[in-house]
Amino acid sequence: MTSPAQTREDVAAHLDRYLATFNSGDFTLTAESYLLPCAFIGVDGVRNVDTTEKFVEQMSTMVSSLRARGFVKSFWTDKQIFPLADRLALASCTFERRRADGTVIEDGCATYTLQRGDGGWRIVSILGHPVPTKLIAPG
Repeated sequence: MTSPAQTREDVAAHLDRYLATFNSGDFTLTAESYLLPCAFIGVDGVRNVDTTEKFVEQMSTMVSSLRARGFVKSFWTDKQIFPLADRLALASCTFERRRADGTVIEDGCATYTLQRGDGGWRIVSILGHPVPTKLIAPG
């Protein structure tokens, strides 16, 4: 059984790798951070993504609209990780999307459900929501 501290460390490392591949623009590689099928959940509804091709299309569409506004990179501003069981965790993360000059295009929050399988930690769902509703660890 993995300790909660180790789970937090492992999930944080997985999320950092995920963000690095997202920032690289290689969404086929980014898809490896997810366990497909997965769900993208937001105020406008739920998009279920069941293939790598659909995942790449989903990410490409989102990033194209960001690039039109000058986007070059996303950064984590905080990660709150909640181990739920040996192979299950939530992570509520705030982020900024920035231009090349470092100015912020937007900030946001996403809460990820992650599951650890034979291939390590993978994102099962992502719930986008406003920053003020970020989950915060007690204490």
